Amino acid sequence: MSDQPSPRRRFQFSLRTLLIVVAFVAVAAAIVKWIAPPIHNRAVAGKWICKMNGLQFSATFTMDGHVVFRPVGVSGPDPYGGSYTFNPKDQTIELHLLVDKGGPGDMELVEATARLTQDGALIYGNRRFTRNP
Repeated sequence: MSDQPSPRRRFQFSLRTLLIVVAFVAVAAAIVKWIAPPIHNRAVAGKWICKMNGLQFSATFTMDGHVVFRPVGVSGPDPYGGSYTFNPKDQTIELHLLVDKGGPGDMELVEATARLTQDGALIYGNRRFTRNP
């Protein structure tokens, strides 16, 4: 009999185990990707107000990425509605709006960019929106 200890056997993963681990990591990454946009949208979500030419406009951003622009106090269908994507790195908001051009069924998709300023205002075109408390 030899008194030498047996060489340590290295732990090895099988290919099947590796594929299962990769699948779990991919599912976890997909869940994080699905949850992440609403988390980023917290910086934008809520109601924003703008006064322009004596009229007051509101922009309502939801956590799930929808936006509605409307003159305050005006009833009827929303003149602007669509979706948005917030980019926290450069504080810009990509807007995808359906705009009513006046005729029945006459809608146009408008893509625009808005941005958040250092003082917390939202700039969209020549309009400056402030967060409604």
